[in-house]
Amino acid sequence: MKRSLLFLMFLVTSMLSAQGNTISFSQALNMHLPKYIQDVENAIVLQEKDTITHLFDALVKNKLIGTHFDDFNGSTQKVVE
Repeated sequence: MKRSLLFLMFLVTSMLSAQGNTISFSQALNMHLPKYIQDVENAIVLQEKDTITHLFDALVKNKLIGTHFDDFNGSTQKVVE
């Protein structure tokens, strides 16, 4: 019983601490988009289509996956049907 309780406390604590480490999608874009755009522009000049695809995939896989979307809903208006 004590081990189960200890494990449960550890699990809850680790889940709560993991939530604090994530960044929002817009923050990730602000941090990584300027370099991505610069690298893509260089690849466009050199006509390296495979590099452009690789850069996009790397941006999404390494920098954007795992981020949380911002809450852009600023109003509480109901949709009238």
